[in-house]
Amino acid sequence: MNNLLILLTVLGLSGLTMWSTSYTFVPSEADIKFKIKNMGFTVGGTFSGLEGAVQFNPEALEESQVYATVDVRTINTKVKKRDTHLLSADFFEVEKYPKITFQSTRFEVDQNGSFLVTGDFTIKQTTKSITIPFNFEKTDFGDTFSGNFTINRQEFEVGGDGMMMGDVVKIFFKLPVLRS
Repeated sequence: MNNLLILLTVLGLSGLTMWSTSYTFVPSEADIKFKIKNMGFTVGGTFSGLEGAVQFNPEALEESQVYATVDVRTINTKVKKRDTHLLSADFFEVEKYPKITFQSTRFEVDQNGSFLVTGDFTIKQTTKSITIPFNFEKTDFGDTFSGNFTINRQEFEVGGDGMMMGDVVKIFFKLPVLRS
């Protein structure tokens, strides 16, 4: 009887992390967009090439984690000459820094009941801690993480100090995932 009680206790404790769900991104369905002011106009673009994985439990956020990378070479503003310039040393310096990465450090819920993930966001050689509000939609057809946030491109040494380009970059994402 004692052995059975010990076994059930061990299985119960080890099962605490079994409730979080492992997800993988669906790169072909990922929607990552950005907008920035340039010469007074809003210019937008997209990234593809998303890779990574998510462990998420909305009931026990301390079990949750995410690691994601985006291939900078996939930038697309629909202007090839601009895309080539963005990949150069003037902006992303893609030959030296081919990936943008995010590694979570904490998940939480704010006072409105919305999810927040804080983590290390790296562009080029600069890593900053940022907090990203997001929604999680669970359906019979698949689950999706979505949200938006802003960064200051100057903090990541992307582009120069020119007055023609805004510093604030708005990033929007909708990331379908598959349960692993």
